[in-house]
Amino acid sequence: MITGCCLCGSVQYELRGDPINTVMCFCNNCRKSTGSIGMANSWYSKKASATPSFVGAFKITKGAGALRTYKDHATDSGGTVERSFCSNCGSPMIAENRSKFPDAVIVTYGTMELETGKMWKPELEFFCKRKADWLETPVETVKFHEL
Repeated sequence: MITGCCLCGSVQYELRGDPINTVMCFCNNCRKSTGSIGMANSWYSKKASATPSFVGAFKITKGAGALRTYKDHATDSGGTVERSFCSNCGSPMIAENRSKFPDAVIVTYGTMELETGKMWKPELEFFCKRKADWLETPVETVKFHEL
């Protein structure tokens, strides 16, 4: 199990199981929503799980009322991305693209409390054409998608 929270700790969550994938996204909207070169995401299943009170692998354990959602309609992918963030500190927490990926919740890597020695590593990169020229990714570890 992985736990996570926003910068101020108002919103906390738990993740169970392995992610569907781990992604670095360099689309304009992920860059703008983070104020950085891109967004590091782990995609988890929203399908029903055997664990009571979990919707798939993701569960808000504290502060659901502090989450606000921005419906991002002007995306490179063409689908509406619902970007949820803490209304107190502004930390991006989760995203959902219900029209294109209805069974997935996208959790931001930066909010995860990972065990010492357990590092997050991207398996995929999206919108590479917008990736900063100076940022290099080991080719053998990532599948590139021009999207």
